[in-house]
Amino acid sequence: MHCARQLITYAGILLGYRRINEAIEEPVIVEFVKRYWGVVLAHAVAPSDQADGQAYQAEIFQRLAQSDEELLTLAEEGCQNICSFCMSIIPGLPPMDTPTIKPIVQLLCLWVRYIISSADEVEKPYVHAADGRLEVLHPLAESLWHNAVKSIKGEKGETIRKPPPREETKAFVTAAFPSVNLGATVLVEVMASQLIACRANGVASFLTPCTDPLWILPFLVCAAVAAYAVGYAVQKGNLNNILSLPDLHGNLCGSGLNRGKPFLYFCMQKDSQHIMEGNQKRLDMANPICVGICPGTYNTSSRCWLPIHESYAWVQDYPTQPFIGLVCRPSMVYTKAVYDQVVLWMLQWFWFETVDSSPMQLRVIHAHDHTRTCTDKWFCTIAGWPSKKQNVSATPRIP
Repeated sequence: MHCARQLITYAGILLGYRRINEAIEEPVIVEFVKRYWGVVLAHAVAPSDQADGQAYQAEIFQRLAQSDEELLTLAEEGCQNICSFCMSIIPGLPPMDTPTIKPIVQLLCLWVRYIISSADEVEKPYVHAADGRLEVLHPLAESLWHNAVKSIKGEKGETIRKPPPREETKAFVTAAFPSVNLGATVLVEVMASQLIACRANGVASFLTPCTDPLWILPFLVCAAVAAYAVGYAVQKGNLNNILSLPDLHGNLCGSGLNRGKPFLYFCMQKDSQHIMEGNQKRLDMANPICVGICPGTYNTSSRCWLPIHESYAWVQDYPTQPFIGLVCRPSMVYTKAVYDQVVLWMLQWFWFETVDSSPMQLRVIHAHDHTRTCTDKWFCTIAGWPSKKQNVSATPRIP
């Protein structure tokens, strides 16, 4: 019971309460005390006595609800009280176990916050209760609280992440409780990180327990619905629609008529074959084809569509390399201008919006347009290929 009173004392003072019966009505404080009492029942009480312990817990809450003692009176000789009534259960806790030691760590964090402040979180001032150890602990608590931050600003305004204040925490708890052996516990490590949370979030949020378990069932329900939707889509739809790109006819690369040809490739314009200057070469961005292997040299040819002649012909290749398993991207080392054309196309493919009368015509459009219709309406819409005669143009949208 005495440690429960200490938990209520510092949490209550910092939340703006001044008497026990007022503080015990705060749900955050009640939950805080219950978590501590759960640790006591699990590790500091014999199994045969746990039923009596639960009855005793109910009796404690009843007594506290009827007590009008001042919290600042209970804070007198706080260091000695915490050591005698709270730290005494540490030897019975499992070593290196974070959840069981956390309630005591939270009490210590609130105690540090109480020591270094002279007003609570509602700006109500208070005078520290008499404590013979306060003069020694105050500078250590100030140093600890000052360093309990995730990051600081550097000289140039950059954000520099800081490690938890382990050394300052160790110095404080060693000075406060020299007789308590903390070597086999994670108290210092947990307290260093919890102080950062306490300073960043405030007392109420700091003491609020994790609510994640309450959302496990809703999460599983949502996951089941998502799994059903994915399964239905795979069964009824075509997953390749979002994993592949279409050629000039709207046929997906890597499947159907293009099975074994997973890469989209932009042929060189036929008259560019005879231009020696790489920066002058141009690609036919309107009539891509699917290929099995991305060309890596100028010494090969691909069968490309020539819109002027309405027929296929062999056109010289250029060095490319696979990009994200979808596109043959030109090698910038050999053909910078050609590389830029494909990069612009990729930007337009993923981030574009239609603008009437735009001068930019590099978007993938059925250029011999208007003589044939796209065989896949979905891709006609996404890629901007007209399914009937229409004038379409676009400009890239900056993401």
